[in-house]
Amino acid sequence: MSRLSILGIIPARAGSTRLKNKNIRPLLGKPLVMHTIDAVLESDCMTDILVSTDSDPIKEMVAGNSKIQVHDRPAGFATERATVVSAILDLMKGSEKKYDVITYFLPTCPLRNAADIKLGVERLGEADSVISTCFYDAPIQLAMIQGENGSVYPMFDNLRGGLTNSKFIQKHVKPSGGFYMSGWEDVLQSGHFFNGKIKEVLLPKERVVDVDTAEDMIVAEQIAKRLQQPEAEA
Repeated sequence: MSRLSILGIIPARAGSTRLKNKNIRPLLGKPLVMHTIDAVLESDCMTDILVSTDSDPIKEMVAGNSKIQVHDRPAGFATERATVVSAILDLMKGSEKKYDVITYFLPTCPLRNAADIKLGVERLGEADSVISTCFYDAPIQLAMIQGENGSVYPMFDNLRGGLTNSKFIQKHVKPSGGFYMSGWEDVLQSGHFFNGKIKEVLLPKERVVDVDTAEDMIVAEQIAKRLQQPEAEA
């Protein structure tokens, strides 16, 4: 089978309300967004790589790299309420070049690595879409919805039935934010990346972090330092 043509997008807007300038904040001495850029480059799986941003510092970071193109993210798709997928769809509709597959990588998930990306691309041969996933920290069957005046009520029947021992409750996964991969035309038609037969790349808990706050950055730094250390001798 011939190699798929794949466009890899790294969306990195300038604005962030919970952690100002988070995409350029240092993680192990390197801007947060560069951890994702380096992983995508190292994977060597992308036909083309676009960093979609409205941030001048980020544009300057990648300006000298011939393997990366910069997409000027329109102001209307760089607001707090604008979704990543809406910005990607706008980019796709304006693109003169078409690809077999489109994929995007959130810079707020810096611990996904090149091997994860390679595995995701490999699984595209068996599926229409591939998503990086991780386990929920707690069973979703124990979820409760908060109402008014301190009221809560169970979402599922587990709590009413007393089925609360997590050891015996089926585990569920969620998208980790590491990457989303799907067919170009499928995404254009559906407006999302969950198309057809979907396969996962389950990331281990010790490499899953989503940086939204200063506390998240501290956790990411601690994990990243630990991952850099050689395994302790037995």
